[in-house]
Amino acid sequence: MRVIAGESGFVRLEVLARLTLADMFVAESAEQALSTLPNHNHPIFLSTHGPYLRARQSLTEARIAARQGKFHLSNRFANVALDHARRSELGRLEVAALLCTAVACAGTGRSAVSEQRVADAIAIASRLGCYRTFLDERWHLEALGPISTPLLNLIPSEEELGRREPAPGDYRVRSPRSTTSVVLTRKELAMLQRIREGLSNRDIASKHRISEDTVKWHIRNLFAKLAVKNRVQALLESERLGILQ
Repeated sequence: MRVIAGESGFVRLEVLARLTLADMFVAESAEQALSTLPNHNHPIFLSTHGPYLRARQSLTEARIAARQGKFHLSNRFANVALDHARRSELGRLEVAALLCTAVACAGTGRSAVSEQRVADAIAIASRLGCYRTFLDERWHLEALGPISTPLLNLIPSEEELGRREPAPGDYRVRSPRSTTSVVLTRKELAMLQRIREGLSNRDIASKHRISEDTVKWHIRNLFAKLAVKNRVQALLESERLGILQ
């Protein structure tokens, strides 16, 4: 696509193709990814498409910097993309940029901020229904190695998005009075266990070293799957289903 766009004079498409290729190269070689990026002085950046393309390039540069372990630089680049996404109401770009800042914050030891960024990205993706973006971003995070592993545990899996069978560690429960079943993730099971122990959201967050917003998000999902509205109902329903036996 990059070659055809270049030969045909489709400048914007060629730049987008270069950015996409650079994103793909990040997993293998940061140097190759950098060499694929368009030059900062490219005329397209002075056109009406310039602000968006600069934001996209900043996001790619953030991924490259994270791959190199330069997390402060990665955070700076990702925030440039995030600012543009918010000004222009570009939900998918905002989700991607938030997840990239989450990695950068994790790399600089700010785990609470990192988890909050993931929770914000999840909320936006859920509101907009841009789940494909999440699946793509999971690939980018996996390519960054161990630094992103804790964040991957917070991001909805393909199963949670209704795209595959339950993963190992998920727990399927079937009501004795119904043919339907409920699949709870390990995180949701943990939340249910902590609720049974009488812990508050703050206590749960402290115990699991995650933010309160992340706890609330998991509990909301738990309530939705059990079709309940509060903790007492959740405990009664889980007892009826035999989930915590």
